[in-house]
Amino acid sequence: MWVEGMYLCVVTEPMPPFAIVAASRGWLQFCGFDAKEVKGRTLSMLQGPATERVVAAKLVSSAHQGVATDAVLVNYTKHCLAFRNHVRVHPFTKDGVLEGFKVITTRVDPVQAGPAERSFEMWSNRASSGASGSSGRSGRSKGQS
Repeated sequence: MWVEGMYLCVVTEPMPPFAIVAASRGWLQFCGFDAKEVKGRTLSMLQGPATERVVAAKLVSSAHQGVATDAVLVNYTKHCLAFRNHVRVHPFTKDGVLEGFKVITTRVDPVQAGPAERSFEMWSNRASSGASGSSGRSGRSKGQS
């Protein structure tokens, strides 16, 4: 559960696919992952059926251009709980060289679970228990935001 003042931040590599280098303790707690699970993966692991693909693409496009941007999109925790994620993505440099991006959640709003989210949760639970041949949602490693 997110509470006002909780620090949710991820640091990514400076180049595509913008793999995660580090995540704050608050982000890990909120999203339900541990540091080993997220290092080297991309933020696409938070996407699901209600994630606005156009907004996610805007974030990636801004990162390709090396510019800061704000966005609001639906993301999902490891346990398939949807939330409206208000994020600010900004590049950071050292001596004029792009070192990476900070993705900071500035606010979280709850999302009412509709049929798509409920079926996604059932699919994800089935996939993670090995009931299907898929590696499940948490097995993704490629993609952006």
